[in-house]
Amino acid sequence: MLGTARLLSFSFRALVLLILVPMLWISVAEPYNNGLVALAGALLPDELSLEALGSHILIDGPGLASPVSVDGLTLHFGIILLAVLVLAAVGISARARVGWLLAMGAGAFALHIVEVALPARGVAWASAEPTASLSPLAPDRETPSPTPLPNDLLPGPDAG
Repeated sequence: MLGTARLLSFSFRALVLLILVPMLWISVAEPYNNGLVALAGALLPDELSLEALGSHILIDGPGLASPVSVDGLTLHFGIILLAVLVLAAVGISARARVGWLLAMGAGAFALHIVEVALPARGVAWASAEPTASLSPLAPDRETPSPTPLPNDLLPGPDAG
């Protein structure tokens, strides 16, 4: 069959790299998280704080009983898979591999900055105390009456 040797070569490389790259990533995860926290913290309001603690990212704010932890290795696994695909590809020069790794790594890092900042804002919003003016269950609000249907949508006398 056409391409069988290339497919087997890719599969073998991918399996080996899928074991090696995550083990190597553990040594890079902490500095990567520190960079993410430093840049994502600029996108957050002052009352929220992000902290890198090893491979975890902690989100803390005034409405939270305790900080919310995000596992950094779970967050990073997409980068690991991208690296495995690029490194395992057959027929790509070393220069092209390095270029693809740098480009995809920079793109993934930019996405991760937003990916850390948005959930932090969501956690803060979800933990905020509801105000009387915004809460749909506030006692001072009137319960809206159902909107009446137009006459042409009401069933006629012969319906039924």
